[in-house]
Amino acid sequence: MRQVPAEVWRQIPFLVGRYLRTTHTRRMFVMTQPQLDGALESQVIRLTAQGYPEKVVTAFQAAAPLLLEAPAIAAFVERVPTLRKELMPVWTLDEALLLGQRLGLVIPAHVQQMRELMGKAIAAEGIGYLLLSPATATTG
Repeated sequence: MRQVPAEVWRQIPFLVGRYLRTTHTRRMFVMTQPQLDGALESQVIRLTAQGYPEKVVTAFQAAAPLLLEAPAIAAFVERVPTLRKELMPVWTLDEALLLGQRLGLVIPAHVQQMRELMGKAIAAEGIGYLLLSPATATTG
């Protein structure tokens, strides 16, 4: 979530007129910059204490909102195309993992930890269908 300032995250649900689908993002997207910085730092401390490498946590923080709120993000960048590079929607778990690798934060040895962390976030929000591959999601 550090790829854009808090003010940008705050605009997303209002500009696109779309209800955010997860409790986590509904809470995070309304924070001021100091609140967001504090929440992200607390999350780093908590997750590294659970054994996740800091780079994996940082990649998770970048990819999770893009995956959890992909429809709202896509609608937002249609209206604000100058932010398309920073806020590219992520439609699958595999895309989220690739994003972490492209950012240079997730090395092959950490892919499974990133997958686990993303899977926990998805499951906690009750949107497990995001764990399905595109082929599985369309064929059932």
